Amino acid sequence: MASFTPTSGQRDPFLAKDSFVTVSGQYSPYSNLDTGPVHHDPVWKKFENTKKVLSRQVRLPRGLEWLKPPIHFLALAATIIVLQLSFRYVYWFDSGRWSTKWYLFNWDQDEVMNALQFAAKLYEILVVGSLSAMVMHVVRRRLIGRGIPFGLLTSGYQAGSIEFLFSKSFRASAWRSLGEFFFVLFIGLVIVFANMVGPSSAIAILPTLDWWPVQDPFNGQPLTSYLFANLSDVYPQHVVRPSGDERAECFSMNYTEHTLCPNRGYDTLIDWAVAYANENAGANVSMLEPLSGTRRQLVSQNVSISLEDPSGGVGGGDAGVAIATTLHQSVVSLVGLFWNYVKPHNMGLINDMARPLLAASDDSPVASPLVQVECNYFDYFDALNGSGAAAQGVTFPTMQLNNFSVNFYPADTNWLVDQNLFNFSRPRNITNFTWVNLVDYNKSASPPQGASLGALVTVPYLIDYINGNVSNNAQSSWLLPCTVDARWAGATVNYDPNNSDMMETNLTNPANFTLMDAANALEHDFEYQQSLWGISNALQIDTEWASMLDLPGVETSSNGGEYFNTSMMQSLFLQFVNNHTFNGISTDMANGTQYRTFDSPYMGNTTLTFGAATAVTVQTILSMVLAEALSRVAYDSAFPITMLDNNPSNTSIVITEIQYGGLGVAGQVYYPYNRTLLSQLPAFDFTVSRYGYGYGWGDSPTMHFGLTVLTLYAVIVGIYMIYSACFWSGKKGWRSTAWGEANELLALALVSPERGQRDILGNVGAGVEEGKTWRKCVRIEGGDDDRLELVVAEQLLGREGGTERERQVRIAKKYR
Repeated sequence: MASFTPTSGQRDPFLAKDSFVTVSGQYSPYSNLDTGPVHHDPVWKKFENTKKVLSRQVRLPRGLEWLKPPIHFLALAATIIVLQLSFRYVYWFDSGRWSTKWYLFNWDQDEVMNALQFAAKLYEILVVGSLSAMVMHVVRRRLIGRGIPFGLLTSGYQAGSIEFLFSKSFRASAWRSLGEFFFVLFIGLVIVFANMVGPSSAIAILPTLDWWPVQDPFNGQPLTSYLFANLSDVYPQHVVRPSGDERAECFSMNYTEHTLCPNRGYDTLIDWAVAYANENAGANVSMLEPLSGTRRQLVSQNVSISLEDPSGGVGGGDAGVAIATTLHQSVVSLVGLFWNYVKPHNMGLINDMARPLLAASDDSPVASPLVQVECNYFDYFDALNGSGAAAQGVTFPTMQLNNFSVNFYPADTNWLVDQNLFNFSRPRNITNFTWVNLVDYNKSASPPQGASLGALVTVPYLIDYINGNVSNNAQSSWLLPCTVDARWAGATVNYDPNNSDMMETNLTNPANFTLMDAANALEHDFEYQQSLWGISNALQIDTEWASMLDLPGVETSSNGGEYFNTSMMQSLFLQFVNNHTFNGISTDMANGTQYRTFDSPYMGNTTLTFGAATAVTVQTILSMVLAEALSRVAYDSAFPITMLDNNPSNTSIVITEIQYGGLGVAGQVYYPYNRTLLSQLPAFDFTVSRYGYGYGWGDSPTMHFGLTVLTLYAVIVGIYMIYSACFWSGKKGWRSTAWGEANELLALALVSPERGQRDILGNVGAGVEEGKTWRKCVRIEGGDDDRLELVVAEQLLGREGGTERERQVRIAKKYR
């Protein structure tokens, strides 16, 4: 093998041309070496001469960009489809009734839901890609124009990166100038928006399990239902005893045989009182409507508000006020019987639903009794002697009652209890009950003052006293004068018959009707509260009507096990009365009577005195009794009928139930029936919803959020596409896919000549520590020999002309 000895200094043999020859049968790269001067061509020259990697290209061609619009078109089309599913309230299938379909590959429900989650992810990728393309276009324009801060050089590739928002390069770039601040803000908003697309797409694409409205559940049939009664009879402002012998059975102890009497709920209430006394059961009772087999909820809640100017009221209103409500029995009957008629007949789509929901329309006259009861408490001896708490007299309370006006009820001292109602000879260990007419209690006032009804309740309790150094008990009584404010309140009614026999209503929280503080409430606040709930004026309740709720001749036992022949109301209070023994003595030595006391379930409440706890219990019982009774007003005469067609003159009707004869047979269709007569009756139309999977705005805040995000994206991409069309078709318009990847930008940086960038950037090889470095300007320019270069400068390119302006990248020009 031949040896090699350089003759004129060391050279790089690979820079020589045509130097590969065979010497002595051996391959050697060192033959025929040129010993003349060495000329080193630039690196780019070597590649050009061999593989021509850097051929001339137009980096900013004119015309429409055909690669990026399909991204936006696809994303926009998918967004429109997804939004239309919700805007059109597309319903899929009933809960529990999934059936496989061939076009869904016979997948079961779980597999389809998983596929939709996958589709949501693909949609997210498409939208984020569209947003990234928008950002990249803006960044590319800045790079070949004035430039961008160094910290935002890779921002076009960070459309979905939350981490980039917290980077020092991102934050530092914002403080270069006001214009750059808004540019950074734009990038930040896009990043945040891109990250909201993911959850939003899942929300919008996956169907929601909810109640969905049905447009035509009865196949075009009207099926309007009516109560065969005057609306003023169903919801009277003046509640009076039926005239003559009408409903005479409701005034006898045979009431249990007549489901239509206002006192028919007594049996259920006595069972509740036992549970209330012994287990502190909540004031929430399920009441049966026997004609349809449905139920309604009777609920009461004791609430209190602290007023700045308590007006009288012994005890200072510390017992609060009990507020009770329930659906009207006639409405419950009408809805339940309507379903009982529809269910066995083929009335339309409603019969094919797995779980329909009937709801009375907003125009339907649905109202519920709203009963407020407030009680004061006085010791019997103080009341007789005019001493202690009763020094100003025994008064009916009004401090906590809401009459939905800034003109509050008058001060308690104006509502004195007639002494004849309690000052009579009787044992002090018994209960007593009396209804009191408060409708026109103070007729001389202007305007006349009054409430719906009053009641005076007497219950026993033991008073402690000290005789010398010995503690003793004496039998006494609480006198509890109670004021009743009753009104009608607008309500909704919903019935889910295939799931429950309970009618639901919006009046589930009586605390919504508490009295507002006069110091902080204006007249329009009360007017709004009254109009919001459709509150009527206070009812006038005759004591003769109320007497049906306190019929005599009830055999009952107290909680202490003693039996009494008493009245209905007294029997309710007796469930809380217990026999007591003091120091081994169970009999009052003064009169030989058994020690008894009314034990309230609230006695363990440290915020209530013994008297206030008793008042809370009494007013809760009264509110429940009166709300239940008022719900049955006109129940005996308001029977339901349903219209079957839309004939303008004579129509067909069906009697869904006959409660008391006279008109016909239940379930029988009658034709013709005068349409004019029907128009005079209270009409109830029904909306129907079905429980299942579907798409729609609904009431969910998350659904609103998701659909709003996608709608906003559709608007953004629409605006961007219009802008792009205008930009690409203009004289200065161009299209480009250059530097669409970070690697391309890195390659450009590697081949760009060093023009003082090292001095501008400083020592950044080991990292960038100073924010001002990230604020340096970076732009792409046309360099020598038509080469593109990545240039770092101190300032953004100005608007004026000059050398730097001349180096800007030109449209339709070829560069290396």
